[in-house]
Amino acid sequence: MDRDAVVIGKTGTPFDLPIERGKLREFIRAVGETSVNPDDPEAVIPPTFLATALWWEHDDSNPLRAANLDMKRMLHVEQEFVFHGAPPAVGAVLTGQSRIAKTWEKHGKRSGDMTFVSVTTEFRNEAGEVVAEGTWTEAHISHAVAN
Repeated sequence: MDRDAVVIGKTGTPFDLPIERGKLREFIRAVGETSVNPDDPEAVIPPTFLATALWWEHDDSNPLRAANLDMKRMLHVEQEFVFHGAPPAVGAVLTGQSRIAKTWEKHGKRSGDMTFVSVTTEFRNEAGEVVAEGTWTEAHISHAVAN
């Protein structure tokens, strides 16, 4: 059976991502962000804050489980965030839901066959409107080729 037919479009269960002032403070310190003051009453998140969604997901929120790939052989390739308006502010609660957007394969001279999986997470506000999307790509290396 074709892997694409099995996993593309597969979604995980929704999860909540509360935008908490303390978590924003921890995040901006960890990444060295200087343009955000977490104590500002109207503080908004920096775009990369959405990467923290991984800490709020539960096991069945991640659709990569449907891809049947050995997570020990996965490499993080890239991540992108798109906002459909102003970034969410402290106090907002977003609902995220991830889906497998596409897969493709490449053959590397030294790494062997690689399966790439792109996952998109939609983040909705309390009104149900999509306010942001995060897309990340992972590569699964099937085996290393001997030199």
